[in-house]
Amino acid sequence: MQKIFLFFISHLMLTASLVYALPPKETLKAPKGITKTLYHNSSFSQKREIRNIQYQFHQDLRKQTEKYRNTNDKLHLEKDLLLLDLEEARIQKDQAKIQNLYHSIAKKEAQIQQNKHEEHNVRYNLETKMNTTINKILGIQ
Repeated sequence: MQKIFLFFISHLMLTASLVYALPPKETLKAPKGITKTLYHNSSFSQKREIRNIQYQFHQDLRKQTEKYRNTNDKLHLEKDLLLLDLEEARIQKDQAKIQNLYHSIAKKEAQIQQNKHEEHNVRYNLETKMNTTINKILGIQ
């Protein structure tokens, strides 16, 4: 029994060491929205163009969503400050102020959701534009 256990452990260690000794398999993934077979069957010049388009897409995405990220941070800060005011109003037991603060917090939540929705729309439009450009390169209509 002990020999079988030692045999199993030695084979396990050998297998683990061989897996780590092999070089990593580096194949580029197909871009989002494109099938793997279509991407891997394309020429290298097409793949380079696709990678350049993806790079440009990510640069444009960063530029266009920066405004939304900044607005989102500002809205979260304002909401946190309103929550602190709410906590203070609860301690003072000022019901009118509590109701106004709940209303203000709900407005901030709605603004945060609207901001996220607008950012999502911008991201979707850019991804659609990128995919149509890539499809033109690959010759897909």
